[in-house]
Amino acid sequence: MRRRNNRAWLGVAPVVLIVAFSAVLPLMTVVNYSIQDIFDLNTRIFVGFDWYRETLRDPRFLDALLRQFTFSATVLAIEIPLGILVAKSLPRTGARTGMFLILLAGMVGVPEDQMKAATLLGANAWHRFWRIVLPRMKTVMIIALVIRTVECFKIFDILYVMTRGGPGVATKSISVY
Repeated sequence: MRRRNNRAWLGVAPVVLIVAFSAVLPLMTVVNYSIQDIFDLNTRIFVGFDWYRETLRDPRFLDALLRQFTFSATVLAIEIPLGILVAKSLPRTGARTGMFLILLAGMVGVPEDQMKAATLLGANAWHRFWRIVLPRMKTVMIIALVIRTVECFKIFDILYVMTRGGPGVATKSISVY
């Protein structure tokens, strides 16, 4: 049993190293830089969480954060139901991308025998969807929500090219702040 465990660790070691060097190490570097005031390569002053305190007290940042959350909530409130509707109504073949593909994958995972049994027991389409399809898609929907939320927070390029944060600060999000 011990030998199998060692082999398993040898199998995942490359992935662990890749994640460590591509995600954890850069994150630690950014956190390290964020608690220092860096003047040049040799002059650094430890400031602790002063930058964070200053940012969280800045009303412009809080306004931008509120706009960002409002934008993200609006996008997700439209895209998730629309994605489910499109994935449900379109045939299960054909090329689709993005949200529709993720949600379609979740719908394909719903056991057909449960849908047939519910139909035989008299459940209408709404009840089958609400009681069988939706609960089975919970994990897929969470993944889709996380992916789209991250994408919504990375909207810098569109906002900056189209409005440069204006008029005034009306479209300034945290990525432009």
